Amino acid sequence: MQSNIFHLHQHNSQHAELCNAIYERELALLSYANDDAERLRRKLRSLPFYVKKAGWWLIHAQSPLELDPQNASWQAKQRASPPKQSAATPLIKWIDQHVAPGLPLPVLVRSNDFVQVRLDSVDRVDYDKQQLHLNRWGWCSFAGQSLSAEPILFLKPTPALPLRELLLSALLYWPSFTQAMPPLQVD
Repeated sequence: MQSNIFHLHQHNSQHAELCNAIYERELALLSYANDDAERLRRKLRSLPFYVKKAGWWLIHAQSPLELDPQNASWQAKQRASPPKQSAATPLIKWIDQHVAPGLPLPVLVRSNDFVQVRLDSVDRVDYDKQQLHLNRWGWCSFAGQSLSAEPILFLKPTPALPLRELLLSALLYWPSFTQAMPPLQVD
């Protein structure tokens, strides 16, 4: 019983540290958003719920990466350069076998001289047209290319973030990336 008390205290302080870091980052992002006042109010009202949820999910996520609670981020050795597009055929085959709503996918985003990898999730799949819809970036072909004018390319996941991506990262099933973990139920 006594060891459980100390364990809970450690999780609570780590949760508080994570929440502070997430709040700081999200408020900075919201301050630069071009949202109207009503939309901004809705986002601010829901922020505490999602920040607390992200904090607990990150603490309980089963990941080979190290959680940095001071920055609310995953830490791992960084690649020297961004990932390159793989051959389309293996990606198409992998997507055809594993794609399903809820599957998290890394997305390579290019803008001017800036390149970053963001995490998004599949919310719709059209097998007939070999297309999938990413929650944030829209429709893409199974080859990874955007079907709109977005400068993106989704990548085949490899073990390798804003609030939305932190929540998605806690759902990754690290051994195979072919399915999402069930979300942690936090009261």
